[in-house]
Amino acid sequence: MTLMLVPPRLLLTLLSPWITPVPAAVPQTPAAVVASYDVADGSHAAIAQANSKPAPSNPYAKPEPAYAPWGRLAVQLVQKRYPAAALVDYLHVGRTHPAQGQSAETFKLWLRQGTREFGVFVTITFDDNTQRVQSVTYRETSR
Repeated sequence: MTLMLVPPRLLLTLLSPWITPVPAAVPQTPAAVVASYDVADGSHAAIAQANSKPAPSNPYAKPEPAYAPWGRLAVQLVQKRYPAAALVDYLHVGRTHPAQGQSAETFKLWLRQGTREFGVFVTITFDDNTQRVQSVTYRETSR
């Protein structure tokens, strides 16, 4: 048995009679909407709604997760709070519902400041209906 490597373009040309093309539908997205929030620590932050990004051009691309806008806000707030630190890693811990009509997104951001590395848990609590930030809490950790 002989194994032969076929270049991808040749393989596609050979198989094209049996492959049905998938139409590339481009979904229409509404215009970007940005809301501003006054955060509990007195700072001012802005977050874009989840549908503000244009649709990916690749029909097989994964959609942006619902927590992504809150993650961007968490990164912005941590960079403002720790301006000399570099972001090393980012983790979405999860979403909880502390009260009816409220949600809380928790993120763990790993930072490096000089020779010190540490984590910061950021919890953003917001109203489910208005998406308005109600509080932001920070908790440093060595792990």
